Amino acid sequence: MVDRLLIVDDEPSIREFLEIMLSNDGYEVWTAATGEDGLRTFRRHEPDLVLTDVRMPGMSGLDLIKHIHTRDPSVPLIAITAYACTDDALRAVREGAYDYVSKPFEIDDLRIVIRNALEARRLRRENRDL
Repeated sequence: MVDRLLIVDDEPSIREFLEIMLSNDGYEVWTAATGEDGLRTFRRHEPDLVLTDVRMPGMSGLDLIKHIHTRDPSVPLIAITAYACTDDALRAVREGAYDYVSKPFEIDDLRIVIRNALEARRLRRENRDL
């Protein structure tokens, strides 16, 4: 089964880059340019993992994380931002983020975070099913 990912970022170049990279890695990928569109896409497709920018116009990535985590706490949420600050990182984790990645990020590091988050989700589901 192919893992399904949602990328939410207001920067078209970041969305496109991540979509191409992760699609080439074998994931099914959806994208959204706003937190509101991201939430609608999440509800429609129920992805296995969400990558979201923290600072976006309208609904912030932190608010998106909170909404998604409330709806389905089993979905790993990864916050991505160009404005790395301790307060945002702590709030992202408090709201339910699995991890926090700063731009610019190393592609291989992001791949590892995604793989680890998806594996942690699989293990939690296996434990729950047992």
